[in-house]
Amino acid sequence: MLSDKKFTKNYISENQKRLKQRQKKLVSGLKKVGISCLKSNAGLFCWVDMRHLLSSNTFEAEIDLWKKIVYDVKLNISPGSSCHCIEPGWF
Repeated sequence: MLSDKKFTKNYISENQKRLKQRQKKLVSGLKKVGISCLKSNAGLFCWVDMRHLLSSNTFEAEIDLWKKIVYDVKLNISPGSSCHCIEPGWF
């Protein structure tokens, strides 16, 4: 399948288009509820800025927020500390 040049060209093109559409939808939805993201052109991941939702500017507060999101919202997102982010509040 991957040796089929026509297929792979179309697949990559369609995949890029779909990723861009979903990235725009995610960023737009988060913006509507007051959450911003770092600017990007598309991809599988997005840096989401939730610093304003922290109870304090600490990694402990980031983990507390993460737990609320996981247990109350039922959405498992990665806290920035798990990706070695140097500032708390990024997911």
